[in-house]
Amino acid sequence: MEQKLPGKEEPGLNYTKIFRKTIDAMQHAITRYKMAGYQPDVVIEIPSNACGFYEFHKAYEMIEIGKKIAKETLENLKYLTQNLNSEGG
Repeated sequence: MEQKLPGKEEPGLNYTKIFRKTIDAMQHAITRYKMAGYQPDVVIEIPSNACGFYEFHKAYEMIEIGKKIAKETLENLKYLTQNLNSEGG
């Protein structure tokens, strides 16, 4: 499921946004196809609206968002596996 950051939606629609949304849809379809064939053990999802198509200046911010989400995901995985192991599953 695609995640979004709250309050980051851009109003209106123009050619650039249509182009970006088309590329996003294509990338999403390719990703789902690849993941179906090569199922990962863990998926760390970054919200699709965390930055725009040409916002390269947000690289440091995106790295920090990625670190935060990865840490949360791995902590949740650790918690789940510990609970499964303690239940004998």
